[in-house]
Amino acid sequence: MKINLTKDIKISLKILFPINLVYSLKEKTMEETTDGANKQKLKFDDSEYFLDDLPKEAKQLVMGLRTADAQTKMYEDTLKLIALGKNKMVQDLKMILDKIEPIQNA
Repeated sequence: MKINLTKDIKISLKILFPINLVYSLKEKTMEETTDGANKQKLKFDDSEYFLDDLPKEAKQLVMGLRTADAQTKMYEDTLKLIALGKNKMVQDLKMILDKIEPIQNA
């Protein structure tokens, strides 16, 4: 039986993290789209720009922002996996400790 670990983890994470606080705190200021001629557009704040028409430095910054977004997403996913593992360990510890008599305070 083959398990789709990514799909299964995403389902579990939706249960554990119904609201992604990191993204709700992040203000969206940049969006990329394509128009009818498949020309990429950059929407930044309230203005739109064709990516091809931007100077080289601006294109490099956009690429840097894409990379930073991808890395941020990767580390957020890693933190969620760590939290999932931590929650499982807490549950396992609770099951073991439920079978043991606690110390009586005098």
